Amino acid sequence: MHDQTDANILGVKRIMIPTDFSPPADRALLYAIRYAETTGSEMLVLHVEHHGSAPWGTPAKEYLHCKERAHQQMRERLDALIARFSRNPEKPLPFHYRLIIVGGDAAQEIIKSALDHSIDMIFIPTHGYRGMKRIFLGGTAQKVVRYAACPVVVVREKDQDLITPPKEAEPAGNQGCP
Repeated sequence: MHDQTDANILGVKRIMIPTDFSPPADRALLYAIRYAETTGSEMLVLHVEHHGSAPWGTPAKEYLHCKERAHQQMRERLDALIARFSRNPEKPLPFHYRLIIVGGDAAQEIIKSALDHSIDMIFIPTHGYRGMKRIFLGGTAQKVVRYAACPVVVVREKDQDLITPPKEAEPAGNQGCP
């Protein structure tokens, strides 16, 4: 059996997985977790929020409370996904991970965060939008592949399953926040 040093022949120390917590992002997360388990690479999970303001009439204190609660729910969901996708959920993880939440344009923030955090490889999901949907909704993965300073592994939504995720029920939503 090879140890993690032997498995990491590329010398990748830090990987990043951008997520919007969609099924395609969860699938890419599974691939990133398997890579990190095999190599011992540190994993940075990045969530990019679109800049926006509170819904009209929402008090600032309530908006901030809901935003903090949403961030906590993201951290809890990430912890649950990593535990669920881990090969040995009863054992400590053989890698470190952390969630970073930033605001802005998804592609720009992914590229910037990869540079800021010395990321060696990015695992990015693609939703597979085509035509008009891609023009209006997509293209993030394409921009990251084109402009990132490190290798990018694109995990397509509908592709051959090299890794089969375990089944689990969907988590609860935002409970009372706008």
